[in-house]
This record gives sequence, C-alpha cells and structure tokens, in this order.
Amino acid sequence: MKATKLLQLAREKYTIEPAQQYIIDRFRPEDACAVARCFYEVYGDSYSVDTVYDPAALTKANSEGNLYSIVARTPTGDVIGHCALFASPCCEFLFEEGQLVVIPSYRNKAVAGQLVHYGLEVLTPCVPAQELFGKAVCNHSISQKIGADCGFVETALEVDYIPESAYKKEKSAAGPVSALWMFRCYQDSPHDVFLPEAYADILHFLYAGLTSRRNFKKQDFKTSHDSASRAHIHFFGLQKVARMYVETIGSDFISVIDRLEQTIRANDSAISQVYLPLGNSSAGTAVEMLRARGYFLGGLLPRWFNQDGLLMQKITGTPHFDQIHLYSARAEQLLGFISNDWEATTFRAQI
Repeated sequence: MKATKLLQLAREKYTIEPAQQYIIDRFRPEDACAVARCFYEVYGDSYSVDTVYDPAALTKANSEGNLYSIVARTPTGDVIGHCALFASPCCEFLFEEGQLVVIPSYRNKAVAGQLVHYGLEVLTPCVPAQELFGKAVCNHSISQKIGADCGFVETALEVDYIPESAYKKEKSAAGPVSALWMFRCYQDSPHDVFLPEAYADILHFLYAGLTSRRNFKKQDFKTSHDSASRAHIHFFGLQKVARMYVETIGSDFISVIDRLEQTIRANDSAISQVYLPLGNSSAGTAVEMLRARGYFLGGLLPRWFNQDGLLMQKITGTPHFDQIHLYSARAEQLLGFISNDWEATTFRAQI
C-alpha cells in the first residue's frame, strides 16, 4: 500500500510552468517529492514501484546504492522527468535502465532521450555494469526508437506484461501492454551457450545482431543431470506476474515447476514466466517440457544469470498481439516467431 500522506502530497493541485529550461542531473534528496508528483501526473497511483511515491524510500534507495536516479530538473526545482539504473535480480553485472517518465507538457522536447543518454554515458561508468537493458513499452514505439538510437538491441518480448489499469489516467492503452527487452553490452563475457533445438533459428538470428561472443553448443542428451533442480519465485502484484528463476535444471525439473505453478495459481497470477540458464546443457530438455505445458518463447536475455538466459512465458487467455506497436523490422520478426510459437504450444498443450 502506498502511504496515504504521500499520495495526498502527490495529488495536490500543482502546476509546472511549460517551456522552462532544465538540466539532466543526478537525483538529490530535495527532488524526492517532485519525483512523486511527476509519477502521479502520468500514472496516478497505479505505477508498479511504490518507491517512486515515497520520498524517504527513494532517497534511501539512492543513498544506499540500490537505485541510481536521474532527473530532468527546472531552475525552480520542478522535476519534469525521471529515469534510473538498478541491478538486475540474478547478476550483479547486469543493470536495468528503467522507471522512465516524462510529464505530458514536456514530451515534445527531447527529455526522455536525454535522460536515457545520461544514464548510458555518464552514470553507467560509475556502477559495476557490464551489460545494460531496458524494457520499452509497446502501446507506442517512442521508447523503442530512443533505445535503438542509444545502441540498444531487441532480444525479447514480454507479452501483456503491464495491465491496462496502469495507463488509466492517460488512457493510452486499449488492453494489456507488452514490453520489448533491449540490451546494450559494455563489457563482453564469452561463454558456452546450449541452443534449444526448437529455438535454434530465432536465437541465431537474435545473436547475430549482438556484439556478444558466444560458443554455441548442441545439447548432449546423454549428459547426466543434477539430481535436484533449484528455482525460486517472485511475484509482481500489480502486473499479476509470477517469475520463476531457474538456477539449476535437474532430473526433477518439471516436478519443481509443477509445485511452483500450484503456488502461482493460489496467488491468482495471470502470467507465469520461467527464466532458464542457457549455459546449462539441459536447457533444451527444459524448453520441451515447458512447451508441452503451454509455455512459449519470450526471448533471449544476455547475461541474465551472468551466463545468458532464456525467457519462457504462459498467459491466461489470448495474447493481445494485435495491440503491440513495434519500431524495428527486427522486433517484428521476433514477434512473428513468438506469436507462431504461442499457437503451436497452445495447440500442443490442449492435445
């Protein structure tokens, strides 16, 4: 629950004068309330990360190095845009650039691109990031273009990830919104990758657009598996998404997934995701087991476990593929493969 006092502060009628000069700068504690107002103006109280509405929590996260916020600030102290870097959950060298927001009256300027660029060129060298990624929303293609212009490359598509309710204030979505994952490498880490046979073609296509160096291997079905799989689950309440991070693929893999899915159903999550380590020689076997249960491809996640990861996903109902707006031909090709894989796995799971 977001603090009532804070939401009252953010909801206060507060006008930011248009056409002011502004600078792109690191977050300062005195920016915290203005950041909350900025998010409230765009999302109301529906943004999925409560920290942005809580000045004390936002300031603490920045002071402790759990978040590296960037703001677009006017001379009067108004915050007209925000962006941040933060470490991914499974690799200390992989950072996400996200929480990007710009108030409507300043969107005809280059604020969003300048925030992203500052994060890439000024802030990233100050943190232990060897790879950076961002998620560009697909109810429009503006953020995708910004990412492409800044050197990010599309590798995965998270289908129907954000609920329509997150955009209720601006009325900018007609259904759930998908997210396009885009990666940029700063320091490569070559390693072995086992390509699942079902996805070998699309993965070769995705890798071809990256600068990453990988040693591609075929799965050895004679390889003995570890006796026990290791996986943990994380829930995202607003999105109703359950993420299963698989550390080790063992002989009991599918029974572990089945147990986790029972917890997911009890939690009433609409989307289940599995993150597989492609450095594990049993990744292909795991993919086939998941496809038999209705999971379809999400895409490639470079350095997700320090080694590369593969996103698999399953959603309730029919995906809103027709509402996905994409900027590049590369992303369109990825979407085409994913939609075909959804059809194939849905049919297969029903047999």
